Amino acid sequence: MIILMGTIDVTPADREAFLADARILAQTVRAEPGCLFHSLAPDSAPDGPMVLAQRWQDQAALDRHMARASTLTFREKWLGRVKMDVTAYSASSA
Repeated sequence: MIILMGTIDVTPADREAFLADARILAQTVRAEPGCLFHSLAPDSAPDGPMVLAQRWQDQAALDRHMARASTLTFREKWLGRVKMDVTAYSASSA
């Protein structure tokens, strides 16, 4: 199992547009094979970071997600405009 955890900082001016795009993407992400959990939780402060949490069945499922056109389009639009601090962890439920 692969777990992604981290924060995303978005400027207040871009916050609503980012959240709108993230909500659209989340609908497709949650339906992807191998996606066990996906959440993006905005801070209540307008300039606070958002917390990203994802759980994937395995690395192959995450790799397929990262290669999807919708994910690539989202990343292309936002990666230069946000600050992401996200780490991937490998976990087992033994």
